[in-house]
Amino acid sequence: MPWMTITTRRPRTFVPPEAGWLAAYFRKTAEKFRGIGSDLRRVPTVLDETWDGVSRDRFMLDFEPRPGRMEAVALWLEFAARQIAATEVTVWETVEQQVWAADPVER
Repeated sequence: MPWMTITTRRPRTFVPPEAGWLAAYFRKTAEKFRGIGSDLRRVPTVLDETWDGVSRDRFMLDFEPRPGRMEAVALWLEFAARQIAATEVTVWETVEQQVWAADPVER
């Protein structure tokens, strides 16, 4: 019999469909954090004019890093979104192939 069927395993690598919408969700969340950070940057300009002195200074020392932290979270979410979007999965599939089997040589 010159032809025979053999079973082999082949890897198939792909980006799972869930990766796209999950990465989009991370990007959307990053946009929200950027918006919050932008809103927080305006807080010092809307403080009551009469609020001055040590209280204001202490508040500002504690508050000033907050908008930047929101931006840092947004940057991390963007980074994570890129990683998620590029995630590849490999599955091994079993396939049957027809191969030529030469007749064995007799001695």
